[in-house]
Order: sequence, then C-alpha cells, then structure tokens
Amino acid sequence: MKTIFLNAEEHRLRAGWRILALFLATLVASLASAQLAKLGAGSTLAWVAYLIMASAVLWVVVTRIDRRPWRTLGFEIGRSWWTDLALGFGASLVAMALVFAVSLVCGWVQVDGRPRSGASAGIVLWGVLAGQLALAAFSATYEEALGRGFLLRNLSEGFERRRLGSRMVPAGALLVSSLLFGLMHAGNPHATALSFLELVLFGGLVGWVYLVTGSLAMPIGLHLGWNFAMGNVFGFPVSGATAGASVMILRQQSRPLWTGGAFGPEAGLSGLLALLVLLILMGFQLSTRSRPGGPGIGLMHAGSDPGRRAAPPSPARLPDRRRWRPRRSPPEC
Repeated sequence: MKTIFLNAEEHRLRAGWRILALFLATLVASLASAQLAKLGAGSTLAWVAYLIMASAVLWVVVTRIDRRPWRTLGFEIGRSWWTDLALGFGASLVAMALVFAVSLVCGWVQVDGRPRSGASAGIVLWGVLAGQLALAAFSATYEEALGRGFLLRNLSEGFERRRLGSRMVPAGALLVSSLLFGLMHAGNPHATALSFLELVLFGGLVGWVYLVTGSLAMPIGLHLGWNFAMGNVFGFPVSGATAGASVMILRQQSRPLWTGGAFGPEAGLSGLLALLVLLILMGFQLSTRSRPGGPGIGLMHAGSDPGRRAAPPSPARLPDRRRWRPRRSPPEC
C-alpha cells in the first residue's frame, strides 16, 4: 500500500498524488476568493486574492511535497533570463500587432477612441496601464509556474515511470498539460470549441518553448505579452473578459469568425494567425541557440534535475573500503 502513494527511491509522493494535492489546495483557494466576491469585494480584488492564495499554495506544494527548490521550476534569474522575458513579450506584441493591422485594414474592427489629450489624462491612463501590466505579470507568472513549471515537469516524471520512449515522455506530458491549460479557460464567458482548441495550441507552444529552454522566462514573456497586447494595447477582449483600460478602444464590425467575437481573437481565425506568427518567431529564435537537445528536455529526466533529491546509492555500488588503500607518493630525492 505504501508504494502506491510513495516513491521509495525518492522518498516523496508519486507524481499523480502531487498533482492531486495541488489541485485540491488550489480549489480551496478558488472557493475562498469566490466567497470574497460574494461579500462585496470587486472582481479585481477577488482575483488578486486568488493569485496570492494560489501562489502560496503552489510554493508550499513545490517546496514541501514536491521537495524541489522553487528556482528549479525555471526561475534561474540572471541577465539572460530577463532578455528571454523581453524576447517573449516582444514576439507576442508583434503577433497581436499583425492581427490588429489585418483586422483594421479589412474593416472588421474600428477604432472608436484613443487616449484623451492633456498631460493629466495621459498620466492617469499610463498609471492605470502600469498597474494592469503588473497584475497581468503576476497572473502570467503564476499560470506559467503552475502549468509549465509544475504540471509539465511532474507529468513528465510520471510518464517516465511508465517506461515510455525518450520522445514520448515530453510529448505526452506536453499534450496533457496543454489540454489542462485549455480546460482552465473552458468555463470563461463566450468560450467556444475554437477558443478551447486555440488555447490548447497556445499552451502547447509555450510548453514547447519551456522544454527547449528549461526556463520560465520566455514562456512568461509570451503569456504576458499575449494578454497585455491583446487587451490593454489594442483593446480586444481577452479570453472572454474586457481588459479595462487600453490604449485603443475597438468596435467589432463583423466577421466574428475572424475576430472571435466577445471572447476575443483566441476564439477566431485571427488567433490562429497570431499563433502561426509566434511559432515562426520562436522557431527562428530557438534555432539560433547552440543548445542541442535543449537543456529543458534534460531537466525532465530524473538524473539531470537539480531540484530532485537523488536516491541513496545501493550498497552493492558502494566502494569496498577494506580493499582500498591510499597510493603512496614516491620518496623525494
């Protein structure tokens, strides 16, 4: 019975139970934030409360149940980490700019407003945008740490125990984690089958980047840039919700199949165009790096993950200290 729950070699819960523990604890955080909303807290305050509670839950599960340092999820922060974050953000900004340009030229959206003139109005607008950028960064960091840093790693470790092939382990983990990412947004307002498919594809793209780089920097940048550019720069709905303050105020004219309607580009053909642009940009960026095989894929295996505690050596492999003698140095002349 003990081996059903515990991995005897690693002295910790098996991957499936670790994922279940996180799911149940996150569910409690979600119910608590929903109760705050019922008590009169605004949606933004309730969302911030959820992010704080859920992030705390994730940290406890990672460090106490998963028994790995937090930084090994992909937070090895340095100059290159911030560079990758900026590259991911810029790639999503370019993809959304192309979607906006095509929609505007074809007449499928119309710009109804821009920032009001005047120094005071501009300061207020950019202050609000800075606050929303900070909140979007918090949200993207949490979702990537959850979906890629924790789930993708633990799913890979669980599949590895099933003795799947070296290629099937990351592929299977990537598929399951991407489906879970799509399901996380399936209950959003105005969600459709196409929006579910596109969010699964987005999760797969970001997960692939994580596997190749072994870092959460570029995935967080992609996720943050995707949401912020879509909602707060170009004024599209984001996953069925309005983004609040935005640089542009858009009105959709027609073609919901292209624009995604009230859900946003993630439910339209424009979202597929953005994903194609991201795939091209990330493929070019990652192909220029001299990282054969990708360090991230190596981190998915037991022997190369610095966060996992190695099993103690078998007694049969220990050196026979009774036969070992130190080599004497030759006498000095």
